[in-house]
Amino acid sequence: MSYRAQLRGWKFVFVPEVETPAELPVDMNSFKAQQHRWAKGAIQTCFKLLPVIWRSPLPVKIKFEAMIHLVSNFAYLLLAILALMVRPEFQRAGFSWESFLMMDMPVFCLATLSIFVFYGAVLVELRKPWYLIPLYVPVLIATGVGLCLNNARAVLEAVFGHQSEFTRTPKYGIQTRVQTWWGKKYSTTKSLMVVLELLLAGYYAWFVWYGWQHQLWMSLPFFLLFCVGFGYAGMVSLLQALPFRFPLTVRE
Repeated sequence: MSYRAQLRGWKFVFVPEVETPAELPVDMNSFKAQQHRWAKGAIQTCFKLLPVIWRSPLPVKIKFEAMIHLVSNFAYLLLAILALMVRPEFQRAGFSWESFLMMDMPVFCLATLSIFVFYGAVLVELRKPWYLIPLYVPVLIATGVGLCLNNARAVLEAVFGHQSEFTRTPKYGIQTRVQTWWGKKYSTTKSLMVVLELLLAGYYAWFVWYGWQHQLWMSLPFFLLFCVGFGYAGMVSLLQALPFRFPLTVRE
């Protein structure tokens, strides 16, 4: 709707001090269903509006920015492909400064620097202590890794025109620490994707062990991110899909 309004000449003003309260999903399966819907809808919007945007008289820089925004969810598909292709380098063991400076460090910076800057700016805006950035950002990256299979499927469904029913995100009305959600009468969507997530978590756990044994120190952080991301997404999804619900509360 905002794109169509801008194409018709409307102007929008971002007012950061205006807050819009919203309830985030408190269980992983509901969170995945929400993210799947958002990712699929974004790609469907991309196919529908991007040709119109490029044919419009808008400046090229605005068209380019719109394109980057609309195709951003393809990153999940690329991340899923990467997750399935990554493996340790069996012919290379130990630590080499030459390899570190020429290969490992540039790849690390290109892959993570923009993410640290983006989420770091968010934390600064939220007035969080700067020293929390190295703690929060890896957790956010691992969460994105854990969601990549779920969202990559959403992207493929949009690309190939697969129609699916609208899955509403469960709302439990959780606002304080003392409220619980596991007794609420909501049935969340279950998926066999959890099996693949747990298999990949075990796959990357072996990578971590292998990297430690062969002194592949620069590879270990990447392997840990994938192992923790897939393990967290898969295990929490599995536990919360059981007939009894594991308790979870939120901060006030």
